[in-house]
Amino acid sequence: MRKFLKKLTGSASPTTNPTAPPNGSASPTTNSPSAPPSPKDLFQSRADERAGKGDFSGAIVMYDEALRHAPTDTTILLGRSSAYMMSTPPKLDLALQDANAAIQYDPTCWQAWLQKGETCQRMGDLQGAEDAFVNSEGFATGASRFSVQRSLVDVRALRAKHGSKLQTAGFPGATTGTDQGTTSQPGQPGPVEPHTGSSRGLQTPATASPAVATQPPVTARSTVTTQPAVTSQPAVTTQSPVTAQPTVTTQPPVTSQPAVTTQPVTAQPTVTTQPPVTARPAVTSQPAATPQTPASNPPRVSQQTGPTENPPPYTPPALTSEALITRLTQLDATLVAKNKGSVSISPYTSTSRIDAVKLVYVGMTQLELTARELGTPTYLHPTFRMMAIDMLNYPGSTFLDMDCESTGHYEGRIPGTVTVSGYSEEYREHQLLAAPLLNLALEGATVLPVLPLDKIVERIRLLQRQPTLEDNNALRETLGLSQLESLESGFYSTNNRQRQIEKICMALTRSLYDAPTRFIDFSKARHFTTNTLGTATQGIGLQNFLFQILLGAELLIRLRKEPVTTSYTSLVTDAISALLVISNLWMQNVTIQGPIATPLTSLPPTSSPTATATTPPKPKYLLVAGQHRQQAEALIRFGEAMSWPLMDEARNYIETAYQSLISASPTVSFDVCDWLFGLVLPGKVFRHRIMCCLVYASPSIRSFNPAPFWDNGLVVKNKSYWPKRTVLGRVLGGLKNPKSVCGWIGPVPAPEGNFSGWIRLNARRIDVPVPVKATQSSLQSLGFGQPNETESSEEILQSITDPAEWIVGYRPYKPPNELNRAKLKAIRLTEIPGASNASTLPNALSALLATKEHRASLDFEVSGTSVSYTLYSNPIFLCAPPCVGKHVLHRRQMQNYLSSILQVADLKEAYPPSDELVVIDALGEGEAAVARAWCAERGKHAVVRSGTECCFACAAAMATERKGTGFNVLILSP
Repeated sequence: MRKFLKKLTGSASPTTNPTAPPNGSASPTTNSPSAPPSPKDLFQSRADERAGKGDFSGAIVMYDEALRHAPTDTTILLGRSSAYMMSTPPKLDLALQDANAAIQYDPTCWQAWLQKGETCQRMGDLQGAEDAFVNSEGFATGASRFSVQRSLVDVRALRAKHGSKLQTAGFPGATTGTDQGTTSQPGQPGPVEPHTGSSRGLQTPATASPAVATQPPVTARSTVTTQPAVTSQPAVTTQSPVTAQPTVTTQPPVTSQPAVTTQPVTAQPTVTTQPPVTARPAVTSQPAATPQTPASNPPRVSQQTGPTENPPPYTPPALTSEALITRLTQLDATLVAKNKGSVSISPYTSTSRIDAVKLVYVGMTQLELTARELGTPTYLHPTFRMMAIDMLNYPGSTFLDMDCESTGHYEGRIPGTVTVSGYSEEYREHQLLAAPLLNLALEGATVLPVLPLDKIVERIRLLQRQPTLEDNNALRETLGLSQLESLESGFYSTNNRQRQIEKICMALTRSLYDAPTRFIDFSKARHFTTNTLGTATQGIGLQNFLFQILLGAELLIRLRKEPVTTSYTSLVTDAISALLVISNLWMQNVTIQGPIATPLTSLPPTSSPTATATTPPKPKYLLVAGQHRQQAEALIRFGEAMSWPLMDEARNYIETAYQSLISASPTVSFDVCDWLFGLVLPGKVFRHRIMCCLVYASPSIRSFNPAPFWDNGLVVKNKSYWPKRTVLGRVLGGLKNPKSVCGWIGPVPAPEGNFSGWIRLNARRIDVPVPVKATQSSLQSLGFGQPNETESSEEILQSITDPAEWIVGYRPYKPPNELNRAKLKAIRLTEIPGASNASTLPNALSALLATKEHRASLDFEVSGTSVSYTLYSNPIFLCAPPCVGKHVLHRRQMQNYLSSILQVADLKEAYPPSDELVVIDALGEGEAAVARAWCAERGKHAVVRSGTECCFACAAAMATERKGTGFNVLILSP
């Protein structure tokens, strides 16, 4: 919009009312300097102000009111035409109508011809756009003419590639009203009424009698040819030879008013739209029924046929180094202002020598960002916060290296996608799989001693009452240190907390391997309540378990008091990271009661809820789940959000699960016990555990048992559910109805065939490209190739340093069409052979490895045609982050992006190059899932842009390799 306003205000030839007196004479009616602004000026200024702020709908309303007071003002007409073109969705037919009206009132206005050419180009009418640019080039002067020539070169390049017509599906607001741009020369214009939303042609009033007008010869290289308007009498043509110099063949428009002699055209040559006369130039005149009078309007330039030759060459003067530096500095200042709030990614290397990526908002500080930009996670229930781990709350934790899903900023706004933070974790995991780190853990010299249960319980109770208490004497006794060891470990000084942390970590690591019957690896433990409620053969016992919980609590207190920049490499291992989380959850959710002399049957026993073969010992302490009601409610909310098909029986079980537990009922599994006590690790463990509990809570499918793998999907009746990191979870997240809750995508239709229970999919990983990798030159990234015979280096520099060439990016606009939609017809699973060859292994391991794997295929109906995609790979879909405002990119870059658009209906037969950005137009209903399925079949990651949260320029930059991820695929979804 700024470019159009610049063209309107920076015109070399004024756009005046056609009825104004010629030769620059003053208008008969003028406003005195002290008079208040006219209504026309008032509404026009308000329209320009709203257009400058991006409120194009409001600007159109103001332009309408201005035109009521000045229906023939070409400046207002072009302003409204620009507003129509920039509105959302664009109204290109109305924009073209206003451009035509401006041309009628002032045929020599180069801005009007340029506006018409750009509108025709947006509508796909390349022939009409070229004709308009030719006329604009003829009337423009100076630097304005050079700007028009660039547009002319661009549209001719498109014509050479696509022909005279371009498919309008890839252009915003493509309409069928391009015929308005190639009509014959209109007659005397009448008043233009404001648009009411419909496209109607301009009315040309009838005329009374013809008049004859001649025009002085033109001294330029080319010939101006005009077409006659509609007359009410036949024309008689006479010719007379001219020998002095070439003249202009003219035919007068018909008018009912006395005509005024026009001015000679001497400034710039005008390219004809009809073949010029070269042999014997002649002047053609037409007799009229009335006496001859000069014409009242300047000659009109016709555009019925294309130009016979290229416009005259124009070579701009070469820029000096000082002038180039000045223009680059000015351009940089302009782009900085226009691109404030744009998003980009910045790679960096973490302390563990692993590359990561962070999101950057250009020109904005942290204080300027809102929750929209920061992406604050929201949860359906408070318990669901347990799925994410706060790294500030657990210093030194290695959970992010173990599990991508453990970050609270992993999941994108669109189901099946990831945020930039989630993409960074996926990139980290890809690097760790390609080149695993050498994990070295420091160990202590001795194994931790055995501490009496009463002292352990007493210390845990004290820490629950005072969560930040730091008692070095109690810790020294817990670790069993002598006075010399305590002195060496800094227990007698106030500034040696780091030495104490090292002592605890090394003692835990040594004891984990030297005393496996007393210590467990919390990162690999399947259940935790087996150690407190199970028999001696099912766990390490209550005393040993609580001893580890106590050490984890003591360690966490000291870690939180150290600077956040402290490194704990080789100290805090995966097992200690999991211990810190479970210790913190225990302190918050579990209360220890006792000791008691005789066990009560109404309180939970120390045996397994399902074990009956072994008689448990009499309990000395009772464990109470303080948050069991909240945990049960969270499980119910999860089932409701997932539209669980067995919700009634699941709700009945969940509501009474804790009562069944404390009454020693054998109908409570260890999964449910862990859930009710709130002892669940974050990330994929949380996702796995909540679905296993919901399956167990439904007696009719309890025989499914817990899922054997983290990435198992689930089929229940006619519905299926898939983890968000599986290929079906990522692809089917593009459908309209699925929800994403606690890492699960669903419900979606069940696969065809006799499938029920847990399903494991087979899909290969795809290499994650290195982000922000400049394999292209700066010119190539902007859409410029090597200089050739049609574009010199000076012209490229002029284009790059021209601020008007940097435009706001726009996404393609597709008119609503019932045919432009896609529908999922079926999900098909094909068993992968070779997965059940473990018959010689032990029974438990054989049953685990014999789990079948399946490859998924999706059948769609796209625009009435059946198409199928096989999901061979598991790509990453990055949700384009929200940016602040709308941002600019170079015009040539935008044209290249639009030329690379693929329609969903054409994807199956499309094989685009992998090193260029491919834009997939998936704006139709259901087309986003088809685009994702195509990516999974072809092994391509993609950036997904939905709605208007992220502008087109930022989304495209996020997908390219020079400034973004290097995925080179951008999916535009509704």
